[in-house]
Amino acid sequence: MPLMIVLMLLLSPLEQAMEALTDGRYEEAIERFKTVLAEDSSSYDARMGLARAYSWSSRYVDAENLLDGILKENPDDVDALLARGQVRSWRELLTQAEFDLKRVVELAPDYAEAWGILGNVYAWSDKYEEALTHHKRWLELDPGNPDAAQAVALDQIALRQFHEARKYVIIAQKNHVDPESANKLLRELDRVPQATDWQVMANLTHWTFDPTPADPWTDGQIMLQRKYSGGSLAFGYLSVSRFKQDDTAWRLEGYRDLWNRSYGYLNLQIGPSAAILPEIDGTLELYQGFGEGWESSLSYRRMQFTSDAVDILGGSLARYTGPWYLRLKVMLIPRQTSTEASALGSARRYLGDVDTYLETTLGLNMSQFQMPDGGFIEENGFVGVLHLQHFLTLNWGYGVSYSYHNDYKSDNGQIMHILDTMVYYRF
Repeated sequence: MPLMIVLMLLLSPLEQAMEALTDGRYEEAIERFKTVLAEDSSSYDARMGLARAYSWSSRYVDAENLLDGILKENPDDVDALLARGQVRSWRELLTQAEFDLKRVVELAPDYAEAWGILGNVYAWSDKYEEALTHHKRWLELDPGNPDAAQAVALDQIALRQFHEARKYVIIAQKNHVDPESANKLLRELDRVPQATDWQVMANLTHWTFDPTPADPWTDGQIMLQRKYSGGSLAFGYLSVSRFKQDDTAWRLEGYRDLWNRSYGYLNLQIGPSAAILPEIDGTLELYQGFGEGWESSLSYRRMQFTSDAVDILGGSLARYTGPWYLRLKVMLIPRQTSTEASALGSARRYLGDVDTYLETTLGLNMSQFQMPDGGFIEENGFVGVLHLQHFLTLNWGYGVSYSYHNDYKSDNGQIMHILDTMVYYRF
């Protein structure tokens, strides 16, 4: 006689039903629990087992009716309250689910699963602050649970607290969470997707020079960005006034998730007249995350002017650590007889959420400009930038930055002061 049949004969009808439930054979479990209840309709274990079999096979109304009967006999049965709260959450009866689950944590404050399910209910209700509080309590009670750590990270992503979320994704990884889901979250944290589906950005840039060789320059730009699953795409218009002449260009900018913890960036600018701006200015950059908070990138940029072309190769290494994002980028411009090099180091300090931060950049940089007569000039020297971005609400934000460029290689040591102001609207 096969061993399985022997074991089944040794088990009681209730134990056989429980085994079917544990193995995921829900329809079989339902029939076996019904058989037990036909003999003993008051069996608590059979009634609870049947309610779970119903709920796990998506027969939510049948499950809730059974649980209603159990709770009518004992309103403070924490297991029945938990099960009914879970069923009601699956039925999207979130207010009723919250009522049941809050009663569970009042009666059994160390019931870890109840804190987790209640946190899920708050997250599904878009109450992410409450969700975060309850998921953190779940993790405190069950510190080795990878799902608890990942739930905390998801709440913090929803609240745009990316630097805190990263810490809990790493905890989830150490607790052996599914690697694919963890890497997906880390890639999202690296790429920093926008908070809403659409965003409009307008900025105005004012350039002054010391000593003053000409009138100040003014740049204006407007961009419309659309978020989609796995990336974003933006389209914009740029207008500049330099050397007492105006020029315009169209821009396309996008981010796209690629493979494991990797994403790509594209920036393409087309200048129809190319009087001052490049005819084509294109950048491709590939980002790859690794380790705990590390990110590297390789980039290629080509600026095609009417009188010349510039190719720029770049590489960077960055690290997220607590509320800081630190990055070093090196750029090379190959020439026929030599190679020019520049390097920029930046430190960004997040102030609460990922949309509000202060950033400073220092280093040696090269800038390329085309003259109205077709001539081509380069600025080489020290650069310092201070940038603040702050979102006042979910929808409205602003940015302001000041840049100092000292072209110490030129004969006159020209200094550029650049003030850039931005306004953001998300919807």
